[in-house]
Amino acid sequence: MEYLQSGSCPLTCETIPGLICAAEHYDLPELLQACFHHAKQHFRLSVVCSMLNMLENYYWRYNSASELVNAILQYIDTRAAQLFSRREFLDLSESMFQMILGRDLNISEVTKFQVMLQWANYKIEMSTVVDPRELECTMNRLTRDLKLQKIPPQELIRVILPTKTISNQRILETLLWQADTGMYRIQQSHIEECRARTRAENSESLLSWDLLETKINITE
Repeated sequence: MEYLQSGSCPLTCETIPGLICAAEHYDLPELLQACFHHAKQHFRLSVVCSMLNMLENYYWRYNSASELVNAILQYIDTRAAQLFSRREFLDLSESMFQMILGRDLNISEVTKFQVMLQWANYKIEMSTVVDPRELECTMNRLTRDLKLQKIPPQELIRVILPTKTISNQRILETLLWQADTGMYRIQQSHIEECRARTRAENSESLLSWDLLETKINITE
């Protein structure tokens, strides 16, 4: 409204998400251009997460909002490690968080997992409704597209397995695939560590690791 009345308005990264939608809605190309120019010149890690959250309900409706989301994601692509070392990413909505994680980021898959777990734990801590299965359900959604096969066996066993947020079966299938393809060499010590970590669960878990050991012995 200020722009319509005076022909000018202050531009900040915090106000731009709303302004670009208004500029497109009211067909104000000069304001739209000014918003994009300012945003691309002043992106910074401290504001991109809040900008994405503000755009969440509009990027599917306004082309300009979708374009701004893409510009922010491109900015994050090469700065993911720095972003995830800041607390601001914890405030991302789940859909925007997943949108970032689904891109070709310059971080390892095990780092992605750790970031997912940190985000999920924070959301649960902030929730007013306590559900003992919430962490498992949230991590099931977040890790659906996690490329476990790219995580070295020792990290699967020492980092992923103890969290109990990814099923033993999925980890076993990954280790079997790694052994079959020769992507990683599975050591006997890895099997013993798996057995030790799952001994308190059930006999099926132990039998599963026996299967992996048999597979390794056959391929050696």
